[in-house]
Amino acid sequence: MDIIDHMSISPSDIESAPLFHDAALEPLGISTVMEVKPEQSGGYHGIGYGTGGKPFFWLASDSRRVISNASGGTGIHIAFEAESPGSGRRLLRRCIL
Repeated sequence: MDIIDHMSISPSDIESAPLFHDAALEPLGISTVMEVKPEQSGGYHGIGYGTGGKPFFWLASDSRRVISNASGGTGIHIAFEAESPGSGRRLLRRCIL
């Protein structure tokens, strides 16, 4: 089991960001394996990079959650893989308390 399932960053310009990421990740054997367009999702635009058909690094933009005074992107998202639903709930309880 991997500890981190996937993560995403929100670049300030998602349209030009793939130019850099394609070139930077290609030597590692990582390429675009999925793209979710805003018209498919109601505003979310995600470009998933990975290997073997599984995206684990995402460039993300979501017009539904715009932060007007953000100086660059709008944040980072990291998703952990849990062994079971119970272990995920225990993690959340520890983070909230």
